[in-house]
Amino acid sequence: ELVEDSGVLAAVTALRLLRLRDDNQEVFERADMLVDNAETVRETEDWAIQVKAVKFLRDRCGIEEFSAEEIHRALGIFKSNSCNIAGFRARGLFPTFSLINHSCVRNARHIVSSKDGIMEVVAQRDIKAGEEINVRYTTSVLETVATRRKNIQTQWHFDCSCIRCRDSTECGAYTSAISCQKCKEGWVVPQAPLQDQAEWGCDKCGQISTLDEVVNTVEKIKKVN
Repeated sequence: ELVEDSGVLAAVTALRLLRLRDDNQEVFERADMLVDNAETVRETEDWAIQVKAVKFLRDRCGIEEFSAEEIHRALGIFKSNSCNIAGFRARGLFPTFSLINHSCVRNARHIVSSKDGIMEVVAQRDIKAGEEINVRYTTSVLETVATRRKNIQTQWHFDCSCIRCRDSTECGAYTSAISCQKCKEGWVVPQAPLQDQAEWGCDKCGQISTLDEVVNTVEKIKKVN
């Protein structure tokens, strides 16, 4: 019965984080600084799991030292700031690392040591004094801008507006572009990359396509490959 209850694992996660308040106050205070995106999560399917976790801890386990609000906040913090642990079907929360912002054109990368339970941040290029260090939260480099921004919004609840997402050509990479089927010479790119339903246009002949048309073309290409 417990295995089938999706709120149990979430309950354990929340309890481990909230117990840090007494067991390791320094780490708890750093984690408590992080965003929980509670209002956004409330509108997603994750909220139902959180509700189950609250009910499991307070009603079934009789744990009353943590309020429903505190449990929801703990789960929101974990959902919004945790990262995958290589080699395990698990996620980990590293409070200090979570303060580093995302960019689709990162200047550093992060490595998680599953064995030692530590996070290492390594520069990808020379970083000037005073320049912000950033990493890429997503794993795939070849995702289209629409897919990438949707995944970021779903997992981390913010709209990415980094230099790559703002540029129709994605800094010259043309990762999201498709070949124009009219002139056969140009590339079809988003006219306003930060607008989800913006039209796409050929950079040579100006032929306009809708986002749905571009997505359908990309899906057809994926099936062929």
